Amino acid sequence: MSLGQVIQFIPAPPDGTASRVELVFDCDISTVVGDIVYQDTVVQTKVITNTNNTQVQPSLGVVIRKLSDTRCVVLTLGIKDGYSGLQIGSKAFLGTDGTITTTKPATGYVQTLGTTVSPTQIFFLPNTTRVLQTP
Repeated sequence: MSLGQVIQFIPAPPDGTASRVELVFDCDISTVVGDIVYQDTVVQTKVITNTNNTQVQPSLGVVIRKLSDTRCVVLTLGIKDGYSGLQIGSKAFLGTDGTITTTKPATGYVQTLGTTVSPTQIFFLPNTTRVLQTP
């Protein structure tokens, strides 16, 4: 698989489930499944894990698989399962600690990552337009 290559695009099937876009990138050894990542501005075939919501680069998506220690698959559009206690229809944001939250952050960049579609699922469609909140 080539870096940055779309490895899977599945159009929306007639049963109403969502399309998916998955991309392959280089990543750090410390990057794990579930990390929210942004694209490196120097090495554009690499993603970097968000550790907070103060990064200048907008989030690209969520890591859904590691292909090796330094290569990962990023979901940039589609549904990711594995969460708990989500209220259906809530916006999902990048939190101040770099994790997903349904509470709009009061500081840092506010970026909508998607919408909750069930108590355990988020439909990812990161909005690259962000607002910088100041305390």
